[in-house]
Amino acid sequence: MKHEFTVTSILEDARKKHDALMVLVEQNASVPFLYMDRDENIRDVLYHLYGWHQILSDLMTKNPKPPIELRPGYTWKNLTELNYKIKKEAESYTLHEVKHLFNQSHNHWMSKIAQLFDHTLNAAGLYPFTAPSNLGEFIHECMGGHYQWAIQTIEFHLGDPYLRPLLEGFKSLPEVEAIVLGGSRGKQQGDHLSDYDIYVYATKPIDVEERRRIIGPHVSLMEYNHQFFETEDDGVLNNGIGIEFIYRNLDDFKAMMERLFNGQVNRGYSTCFLDNLLTTKIIYDKKRAYKSLQDTYRFIDKSALYQQVIRQNIPLLYGTQPNYFDQIVKAVKRQDIIAVNHRLTEYFSLFFDTLFAINQINHPGEKRMLEKALSLPKQPKELEKTVGKVFDNITSGDFLKDLEQLTLDLIKLTK
Repeated sequence: MKHEFTVTSILEDARKKHDALMVLVEQNASVPFLYMDRDENIRDVLYHLYGWHQILSDLMTKNPKPPIELRPGYTWKNLTELNYKIKKEAESYTLHEVKHLFNQSHNHWMSKIAQLFDHTLNAAGLYPFTAPSNLGEFIHECMGGHYQWAIQTIEFHLGDPYLRPLLEGFKSLPEVEAIVLGGSRGKQQGDHLSDYDIYVYATKPIDVEERRRIIGPHVSLMEYNHQFFETEDDGVLNNGIGIEFIYRNLDDFKAMMERLFNGQVNRGYSTCFLDNLLTTKIIYDKKRAYKSLQDTYRFIDKSALYQQVIRQNIPLLYGTQPNYFDQIVKAVKRQDIIAVNHRLTEYFSLFFDTLFAINQINHPGEKRMLEKALSLPKQPKELEKTVGKVFDNITSGDFLKDLEQLTLDLIKLTK
């Protein structure tokens, strides 16, 4: 059942969230963001809200029918580009000026909403530009809902106070070009078990003793110079949160991106490094080289890359020899539990890699893949049920028919 909006509920929520937001803004007006994403400071966040007030005003005045332009040349399909354009506009103003613009716009909309009727907010089709929702939801998302996003964004980007002095030590090193926050915390999807993944990009390797000098006072445990995957220091901050420092060379990372778009695609986690680049939050970027790399690949056409992922993965999943489905069948017949586990792992790495590519999004990494896949607009039938059946008893073979159908349904999505 759709949520029923009322004028009173929208006004009360917007008033409450606005007051909380402005308290947060006043308390932190002079505090720089620890992490920078599209919005680099509080001014950018507030101007983003103001920009969407203006979009809402224009849409309500014109009430266009779909497909709509949010602004000239911008639709929901290139929403990211529109939001970056709004951010660029913010750079012409001071925080003081933006606060005035935003508060003035907020007050205007509070008065305008008060003149509406409850049935107008919930009527389907009355404002075609809101489809498939309604005017109430659209206004809420530009008012209280958006203000809540702003509060969470500011709180997140102000960062963990335990990290600030630690990261200052790395910023002082001449060889360090950029420092970014990655992983689930970088995507603002972390929980109490999530570590900090800090990527340090340097023009040359940072001496281990130098790293020990910088990191040591801020951690209760640290193991230095692991070489299992990349050069890493892994440990625990004094506040009990895990932390990993991963050391990279920016030129090498650029070359990796170039190889990816030139056809050298790794199977299973094909676009993970691209996702890492685009979702990391910048902490330090001496010459804005990392931001430039992000911008290059954020707006580039990725459709050919996704098609290549699909083309190279499907034959290994099903239909050629030897494909992973046939290997799973053989391992089940042998009752070889280790081989079944191994082949299922390989199968599902390609399965989800393909599914993300079909939906034209980058591979988000190995954690919570099923959870993320279930939110995709394109997915095979019975995805969750089949995956559950597979891992309920992997050597029984009861799941094989369902797994084959799941694979065929995935292939249909590529047509």
